[in-house]
Order: sequence, then C-alpha cells, then structure tokens
Amino acid sequence: MYSSTSDWSKRVRYVKNSFQRSLPYYYNLRVGDWAAYFGMAFLGFGGRIGSAPLSYFVDEDLKFAITIALYLAFTFSINNCFDVSSDLQGPKMEKNPIALGRLGFREGLAQSISLAIAGLSLAYFWFGGIHFILYSILIFLGGAYSAPPLRFKSLPLVDIISHGLFFGVLLYLYGASITGYFTTLTMIVGTSLFIHSITLELQNHINDFQADFITGTKTTVCWIGYTNAKKLLRFLLYSHWGLLAVILFTVDYRYLIIFSIAFGAYKILLKPDRYLQFTGLSTCAVYLLGSAPFLAKALLGGG
Repeated sequence: MYSSTSDWSKRVRYVKNSFQRSLPYYYNLRVGDWAAYFGMAFLGFGGRIGSAPLSYFVDEDLKFAITIALYLAFTFSINNCFDVSSDLQGPKMEKNPIALGRLGFREGLAQSISLAIAGLSLAYFWFGGIHFILYSILIFLGGAYSAPPLRFKSLPLVDIISHGLFFGVLLYLYGASITGYFTTLTMIVGTSLFIHSITLELQNHINDFQADFITGTKTTVCWIGYTNAKKLLRFLLYSHWGLLAVILFTVDYRYLIIFSIAFGAYKILLKPDRYLQFTGLSTCAVYLLGSAPFLAKALLGGG
C-alpha cells in the first residue's frame, strides 16, 4: 500500500514537472497573437462558403488549420529567438520566454526549425503543388524577417513590405488556393490585406520606436523618422479605407460605402488615437462580406 502511494506521488510530480518544463515552449509560440493572421488565412479558405455544401470543407478544414497553426507557431517562435535584445528594451519582454531566461536560445531555435519542418512536410503530403509552393514562400519570408543574415526586419521598407506578404496577402492566397476560388474580388481583398498588414506593422514599429532606436534596429520608422512614419501611416489608412469601399461596391453593398468612408474619415481625422479599434472591427466586417459573398448575401437578404 505504501509503495503504491509512493509510486503514484512520483508519477504526479513527474507529470507536474513535465508540464512546468513545457510551459516556456508554449509561451514561445505566442498563441495569443495568432487571431488576426488565422483570420486572414481562413478568409481565403472560406470563399466558397454559402455556394458549396459544408461537406465540401470538412475534409480539408482541419488539415488547413494545422498547417496554419504550425506556420504561425514557427513565425512567432523564430521572432522571439532573434528579437531578444530589442524585447529586453520594450513591452514585449513578457511575451518572450527567451528574453526572460526561461528558455534557452538553442531550445527556441530547435523548436522553430521543428515547427517549420513539420508544417512543410504536412503541406507537401496533404496539398502539394501550388499550395506547397505558397506555404514554402510563407515559411521562407516568415523566417527571413527575423533571422540573420537576411533579417528583413532590419531593412527599411523591406520590413513592412515583407510583413505585408507573409502576414497578409500570401497567407490569404494560400487559403484561397486550397479551395481553388479565385476571382477579381479575391485579388482586391488580397491587395487590401497587403496594405492592412503593412499598416499593422508600421503601427507596431511606431510603438517600438524607442526600443528599436536604442538597440540600433533600423526599421522603416527609424529610417524615415517618427513624424514621417505617422504621416505614412495616415496615408496607408486612407488607402486601406478606399479599398474597403471598393470591396463593398464589388459585392453590391453600396449603401454601406458612404457611411463607412465618412465614419472612417471622422475617426482618422478627428479621433486619431481611437482609429485602430474601429478600423479593425470595420475591416473584419468588410472582409467577411467580400470573402464569402454568397453567404453574406444570404444572411443579409441580398439575394
């Protein structure tokens, strides 16, 4: 009886210790930051929702989600590996277990490489063809953004452009390629996502300006200056809202265009500190209308 109780206690301690040792690896994935990018991928994947039976999506849905999860896990993990010095100077330190000393650099790098290999392997065996090529480009750009010797994050203009690709339009097109649903609207939404992703990254670099400046990370914001970066951000926001209007026009929701443009301009011009949340919510709504027009029209009574 005593021996049995002792063995049970050892097993409980072993499981508890194993769980605690695995936590830094989980935190290194930064799952809490995935939502927007998961959404971008599924916007492309969901283009046929409403026009095709739901059974059409059942076989590929889980496979697609797994490859996206592995890609996002790799991208955020590799970013943590090579952003330690800048994260130590800024608010992102709490999101980086390597910077906090809870996970070694080698362990983080090994985790990142394993995730990339797993994602590439599954994308090849499950999808192959153009889907695998797109996925490979995503992995390359996601890694090159953070890791030397390329480290696109430290190259002005290349940083925001590459972000617009691997965390924007290419992520969306990878989803669209799985269902094979490509239209003019697909390209418009993809272009909008490219600009929107650049906007998100530029805002991120504006927030990190001080930390990047101290560590010598030459982002676009450090290169053109804080004031000019704010001007560029505003220009990109106007471009973004213009493309949202085009999407609404294309899916025949013209009555929403005047309201969205007017209210968006009001938020940007008169309430510049509050535009991010409103822009994010409006963007999600318009992308849903544009990426699944068949479903949107059915739900909103558009025919």
